[in-house]
Amino acid sequence: RGLVIYELDKNNYTWGIRCRQLHDSKIRVMFDPESNRQYKGVLAEEEEVKKQVELEAEQLKLRRLGVLKKKWKLSRSRVIPKDKDINRDRPIVSYAGHLTNRVGGLVARAMNVVIKVVMRKWKTWNMERPDDINHTVKYLNERDSWSKVRSSEEVTYYSYDIKNQFSNLNKEEVWESLVECLKEVKKESKWISVSGSKYEKHEDCIGKKKSNRFKHINLKDIKNYCRFEMDNCYIVVGDAIVKQVSGLPMGGMVSAVLAVMDSMWKEEKKKSEIMKNAFRWKAVRYKDDIRVVMKGKYNDREGKGIQTFLQEVYGKSVVVEYEGFSNRVMKFLDFKMEISRKRFEIMDYNKNVDFIEGEIGGMNKNKKIRYPEPHSSWGKKIVVNTMLGMLIGTVRRCTTRRYLIVSIVQHLYEWGNRGYSDKNIITAAYGVSVKIGNMIRAVLTATDSG
Repeated sequence: RGLVIYELDKNNYTWGIRCRQLHDSKIRVMFDPESNRQYKGVLAEEEEVKKQVELEAEQLKLRRLGVLKKKWKLSRSRVIPKDKDINRDRPIVSYAGHLTNRVGGLVARAMNVVIKVVMRKWKTWNMERPDDINHTVKYLNERDSWSKVRSSEEVTYYSYDIKNQFSNLNKEEVWESLVECLKEVKKESKWISVSGSKYEKHEDCIGKKKSNRFKHINLKDIKNYCRFEMDNCYIVVGDAIVKQVSGLPMGGMVSAVLAVMDSMWKEEKKKSEIMKNAFRWKAVRYKDDIRVVMKGKYNDREGKGIQTFLQEVYGKSVVVEYEGFSNRVMKFLDFKMEISRKRFEIMDYNKNVDFIEGEIGGMNKNKKIRYPEPHSSWGKKIVVNTMLGMLIGTVRRCTTRRYLIVSIVQHLYEWGNRGYSDKNIITAAYGVSVKIGNMIRAVLTATDSG
């Protein structure tokens, strides 16, 4: 009684306890219209607001996208402490029970198809998936202009982050980017086909597929849904209701995709300036994370110069933060990239195992809990499939056999510390391939006999 049990942000299976009074006060402060101009207080009762939202959905003809929920509720607010600093909180807004939760998911998938089409036509740093880093590695290894860098191994990696996109982005700029993206797609088709199964997202495509398994979504309906979400972001905060009036809707079904489109359009508009710098450095971006690979060994001075240029690209509505540089290795998402034997290579980046400092098997202080407890209520299949998915990703990410072996040993060390049985580990390994299974069986047998 009087306590709140909460999960930590970005660290699965990690929990904390906080005084309920303190927790509730943090939620109120986070969404307070008086101290945060992003929100405006709403005096109407929840049922009245819901009727207004339903009327807006009918006027925009959202039923053409699918069935709207009959029993639904306004989005609820909460906060969860950040893993790096539990005194700082991340605001969370849930659309789980919202009127348009189902159709919103379909529209978001259709918009991902839009991004795929536009990426073929625009000059953009955007990566559709983390694995697209392989295209960058191929570019750096095949271009003659980078041959001197590969042979001398003189390179600098810079890290940047676009801060608080959801809360800071200008709605008019976002709307402009959406319209421009849809214009490019309309040149090929005004329809997007979305598979009825969430496990077949890879089949989503532009055009009308002649199959009952697909939902056909018109570009006009995509635009209408985005307008609906941007104009009707009501949030219940305790006993009060607030409306988000600026930025992208917190927790919105299409907010993340709109943020990507906004970045892509701004990069396309600055393509002439970007091309002038192409001979000096190569940039990639995944959502709000940016990495720059620069020829030669440099320091913070050049990094902050690139920061100024990136700020010009993305505009005054957001802040591009400089996070540092390295002349040895680039850490990005689940990858590490470095020059080895006169080639750019990538390997799996296990944030729990610090190989760079020479402490093979040494655990970092900020440990991430990435796997379920072996003796918890999770079944054997969950544990095995979790390891299987990680191994498949590792094989896909590593560009050399040497890096693959190092990455697999890192995972084996982590699973061993977790208490996973050799039998389950080997079962997962053979799920990838016989070759990987034999390799891991040999490693485990050697360590047991040693």
